[in-house]
Amino acid sequence: MEILQKGRSAFERGEYKRAITLVDQAIKQNPYDRHCRHVRALSYFKLGEYITAIEEFNWLVEHHPEETEYLSDRGVAHHRNEDNTTALADFERALLLEPERGYHYACRAYIKDKMGDVEGAVADYKKAIQLDPQDEISKNNLEISQQKLGYKASKLFRYKSKAHFSEEEQQAYQAEYEAKHGKAIPPTQQHPPAPPTAKDMLREMGKVFTSKAAFKEFVQFITKRKTATSQRAE
Repeated sequence: MEILQKGRSAFERGEYKRAITLVDQAIKQNPYDRHCRHVRALSYFKLGEYITAIEEFNWLVEHHPEETEYLSDRGVAHHRNEDNTTALADFERALLLEPERGYHYACRAYIKDKMGDVEGAVADYKKAIQLDPQDEISKNNLEISQQKLGYKASKLFRYKSKAHFSEEEQQAYQAEYEAKHGKAIPPTQQHPPAPPTAKDMLREMGKVFTSKAAFKEFVQFITKRKTATSQRAE
C-alpha cells in the first residue's frame, strides 16, 4: 500500500515515469495488484503511449470485467489512439454495467459527436446532465453539439436560392429572424442572405467549434474522476 500511495502521489505531481517505476516494484511482487496496474496504465496514457496504456487496460478489463472505470479509461485511450469505433464499444459496455452514471453518457456523447452522430451526442449529453447536474463540461459540450445540429438542420434553408423559397419557408425565415433579433425583419432583408463562399463557411464554423472545443480536450474526462473512485479500497 505504501508503494501504491507513492506511485499515486508521483502521478498527481505529473511525474509519470516516476510513478511507473514505483508501481512496477509492487507489480513484480504481486502481478495481480489491480490498483498499481491502474496507476501504471494511466501513467502510460499521460505519457502519450496509448498502445501500451491500452494493453494495461486490457489486463484490467479481463481480470475485472465488472469495473466500469477500467472500461471507460480504455475507451478514452482508444479515442486518443484514433480508434473511435472501439472507444464507443467500451463506453456502450460501461453503460450496460452502470446505466445511471452520467460520466459514461458524457464519454459516449463525445465519441458520437466525433463520429458525426450529433443527435445521439445531444441526447447523451442531456442524460449526463440529468444524472450529474454539476457536470459543467457536458453542459458546454451540449451547447456546442446543439449548435452543430442547428447548423446542419438550417444550412440548406439558409443557403437556397431566393427563387426556390416557398411561402412557408419565407415565413419560417421571418420567425427565426424575429426570435433572434427581437424585432420584425426589415423590408430590405425579406430574403435569406446570399449563399456564402467556402471561406465564409469555414470562418463561421470556426466561431462555433474552435474557441470552445479546443480547451475541452477529451482527456479532461480522466481528471474529472472523483477522488473517492480512484482511491477505492482494495
